[in-house]
Amino acid sequence: MIMNYLVANIQDVTLEKMAAHFGYQPKYLSRLIRQLFDQTFSQLKTETRVSISKSLLELTTKSIEEISEIVGYPSVSNYYRAFRLATGLTPSEYRKIRQEG
Repeated sequence: MIMNYLVANIQDVTLEKMAAHFGYQPKYLSRLIRQLFDQTFSQLKTETRVSISKSLLELTTKSIEEISEIVGYPSVSNYYRAFRLATGLTPSEYRKIRQEG
């Protein structure tokens, strides 16, 4: 349920919005996420954003700017930074490598 909500609301999800949706206090949800996923909310959100990005880069012809927006990064430079930190590649490099197969 937590992951479904996170994926469905990735563009603008916050710990507070998610906690309100499930009727939890933010601190409680934060602890629950740490117990379930062994990550902080921010880490889980970033990992989910990168995972969705990878699929979009592989399966669509959407521009990197569009993908950045879809996964909730209003700034393309922040998106590049997060993606590179998580994968060691820029989104463009990742797409090129995956397309070459």
